[in-house]
Amino acid sequence: MQESYSHLEMYYDFLRKRDISEETIQEYECLASTKTLNEGIKNLYSTMPVERALGALFADETMSAYMVSKYNEGLILEGVSEEDRYFWELHIKVEVGHSNSIFNIIAPYIQNEEGKRLFDEGIKLYLYLMKQYWDGIEVLVNE
Repeated sequence: MQESYSHLEMYYDFLRKRDISEETIQEYECLASTKTLNEGIKNLYSTMPVERALGALFADETMSAYMVSKYNEGLILEGVSEEDRYFWELHIKVEVGHSNSIFNIIAPYIQNEEGKRLFDEGIKLYLYLMKQYWDGIEVLVNE
C-alpha cells in the first residue's frame, strides 16, 4: 500500500482508543483454539488441489465479512464514533471485496463436477475448523 500508516498501526490505534494499554497488547497471547484454527487454515491454503484451497478461502472471506460487520454493529450500539470504527468500516469493505474477487476467479476451477466437489470440500473443511474454534471458545466461557 506504500503508506506509512500500516494495518497493524491502524488496529493498534483502535485498541488504544478502547483504552487497551500497550502492556496488554504486548502481553497478549492467542488462545489455543485460535492457534489451531490458524494452522488449519494455513494448511488448507497451502495444500493442493487449488480448488479446495479456493473453497476454504472463499468461506474464510465471506465469513470474515459477516463477522466484521457484526463486530462493527456492536461498536455502533456502544456509541463508538464512525471515526473510531474506521478500522472495522474499512474491513467490511475489504472483506466483501475479497469474497467477491474469489467468487469471480473460481470459474475456471469448477468447470467439472470434481472441481465443484473440491471447492465445496474446501468450504466444509474451513467451516469444520471454525466449529472447532468456537467450541474451544465455548469451553473457556463455560469454565
